[in-house]
Amino acid sequence: MILDIHPLLSIFGSLLIVNGFYNLSKLISKSKYLIFLENHAVPGRVISFFLVVNVFSIILYNFFLLFGINEHYLKILIILLVLIGFYRPYNIQKLFKKYILINTKTRLLLFIILLGYFVISLLPITDSDSLDYHITLPYLSLVNENFFIQKEWLTSQLAGAGEALIIFGLAVNAYKLSSILQFAALLLIIVAILNLKHEKYNLNINSKILIC
Repeated sequence: MILDIHPLLSIFGSLLIVNGFYNLSKLISKSKYLIFLENHAVPGRVISFFLVVNVFSIILYNFFLLFGINEHYLKILIILLVLIGFYRPYNIQKLFKKYILINTKTRLLLFIILLGYFVISLLPITDSDSLDYHITLPYLSLVNENFFIQKEWLTSQLAGAGEALIIFGLAVNAYKLSSILQFAALLLIIVAILNLKHEKYNLNINSKILIC
């Protein structure tokens, strides 16, 4: 049962998986196929992160529908992803190089807001959608080893790639993966805005903060 999983274990596992996704996206962004992102207005590694997570979840979803769910294979895949996260880990300070240009009061306010969102992402899951199918369907899918969509359970038919990603996390008891991944996405969007650079987007730091 999900209630038997220690929250700290779930949070730690989720953070390792997200770190693996980010480091993988950093490595992929350096490939010749995505080299054009180097001169993009938004940092290439940020765009790659969203590409990697979305493409991975879509592939996972279709794989589950066609071949079912094997918990052991998922654990092996997660171990590989976590190991990638430890390969030359990226210095997080480089992402926030524009952060130091913000005045102290604004920087403190931005930090408090982000900290608040991070704490919210760690709280127990209580929303009705998650209790109905976002978490329940992935759990039952993992138990039954197939994507558990039922005709009588109407909301289960709303499940898709997002639930496939939750199944991926649940294989190692990381049921907080979805919420922490959403926080990471919010963080990277703010990073993208702060690092926005292009002649068409000639914004000063105050304008970027306002957009955030």
